[in-house]
Amino acid sequence: MKFSKFASRFDSDSGIVQLMDDLGNAMTGNNDLLMLGGGNPSHIPIVQECFRESLLRLIKNPALFSHVIGNYELPQGNQDFINAIVAMINEQYGWGIKSENVALTIGSQSAFFFLFNMLGGEHEDGTHQKILLP
Repeated sequence: MKFSKFASRFDSDSGIVQLMDDLGNAMTGNNDLLMLGGGNPSHIPIVQECFRESLLRLIKNPALFSHVIGNYELPQGNQDFINAIVAMINEQYGWGIKSENVALTIGSQSAFFFLFNMLGGEHEDGTHQKILLP
């Protein structure tokens, strides 16, 4: 199959692909291994208990379960969740952000992918912007 130039960037080895391969192999081969890095998933008992309780509440509420399983959210993400995040950030840090300042993604990899591709690379006016990390 012939892929676009954009797709070819995902067809070769990259740092993240190698990292995910290493993490996956490490967790499937040694049950005594303690996962101390590499992001999620991880096994933190108190966090797992919070997830378990939330999932049980979800399953016990047929209308909410149907909504979560079968309905699309807005592209920005679930508005109630975003509003809760905005309230928490404003309360904890004294900022004045609004819901339009927040977008939800499925994880840090996709968030950085979107962010770097929005800000870096070739722009409509022909300029080329770089992303520099410390």
